[in-house]
Amino acid sequence: MRPAEIFLRVGAGFGGWMIGFGYAVVIAVVPRAECRVDSDELWLGTFVFGLLAIVGAGTIGAALRWRDSLKWLACAVVPLLLYDAIVILPALTETTFSGHSLCGVLGVPKGVPGTVAEPTSGLQTAWAPLQFMTIIAIVVQSLRFWRSPAARDVD
Repeated sequence: MRPAEIFLRVGAGFGGWMIGFGYAVVIAVVPRAECRVDSDELWLGTFVFGLLAIVGAGTIGAALRWRDSLKWLACAVVPLLLYDAIVILPALTETTFSGHSLCGVLGVPKGVPGTVAEPTSGLQTAWAPLQFMTIIAIVVQSLRFWRSPAARDVD
């Protein structure tokens, strides 16, 4: 393998880990963000970032041959992702399956008018499943990095 290819693969893997870390931090902050029932801006931004993080999870796999150097990055990402899963679980059950607004589910103070209204768009209904798929994709890549070196993947 040429040095340029090694550099690109390791760089892509490192970049994928950094996207995953950024994604985990953003989702962890979502319940503390200002939520407006009449606007989907918060959900659209995090939805698009979720799609980008899925692509980032794919690029993590480019560096599997150098897992010993990069696997420690998973130590920062996976605990945040587990916290994110706990944050997203109520949104999955209440919004996707029960039809409530994400603002009402993810921490807007009780008593604010319209916080548990019907979702304003299909985006709110699709938001939690996409976030769970993204978390699963990054955790699967993390597990691939922590497998024993004898079980290396063939590129």
